[in-house]
Amino acid sequence: MGIARAFATTPGVPPERVAALRKAFQDMLRDPGFIADTAKAQMEILPSTGEEAQRVAASMLNMPQGLIATAKRLIEGK
Repeated sequence: MGIARAFATTPGVPPERVAALRKAFQDMLRDPGFIADTAKAQMEILPSTGEEAQRVAASMLNMPQGLIATAKRLIEGK
């Protein structure tokens, strides 16, 4: 079973703060305690970088409106 969870902040955050948040997240992923806890819980962590997540989010925001309308209709079962 897979669960995806994104971490995000609001637009307009200063670049140096974004860099600090991304570094903190990457540091957490390398933390021995975090690694031990995820292993103990039998969790597989497959993170992506902040840059990758930002590219995905940007591509979603730039989808054609017709595609968005179709997806919404399918999700709503109409």
